[in-house]
Amino acid sequence: DLGLKSAAVVYLNDTWGTGLKRELERVYPAAGGEIVLEQETGQGQDIFRPVVASLKSKHPQAVFLFMHPSEAAVLLREARLARLAGRFFGTDNLTGSELLEVGRDAVEGVMYVAPRPAEQTRRSTQFLEAYQRKYGAGRQPPLFTMMGYDAIHVLSRAIGDSGADVNRAISELEKMRFEG
Repeated sequence: DLGLKSAAVVYLNDTWGTGLKRELERVYPAAGGEIVLEQETGQGQDIFRPVVASLKSKHPQAVFLFMHPSEAAVLLREARLARLAGRFFGTDNLTGSELLEVGRDAVEGVMYVAPRPAEQTRRSTQFLEAYQRKYGAGRQPPLFTMMGYDAIHVLSRAIGDSGADVNRAISELEKMRFEG
């Protein structure tokens, strides 16, 4: 929709990052775009100057970041220092406070897709309050932290309701209604 016809993708070399890259390879050209560079990275990587140099040489209008927040933030800082033109995009993995804490003002303008926030519930309010007590006022938990919190409560309830019987626990999970 933004008319960006050339793109690069920087992705984590794992099932998640590679899967997103493959999907982008399928849909971006079908929408009239061209992927001019694919650059894999590793988890924990903290040097991105060579990646930024490769990006600059290809002049992409869009750069898709399928990376963890801490690595994406370092790449963004180096890209801004190198005055890399182009718009940066990511997925819901860039939510939470970590991207901003590491990337600081370099994350300005980065766009990412995220699920619509759920309605506030008693449980979500309690979780957010507990998270901020532990990690600091104003800090937002990463998406997977929230999902993990709910998953632990779902499993705990299923195990408790089934008396720790695996087959009964599966049955409990299949019929459970849970407000996260």
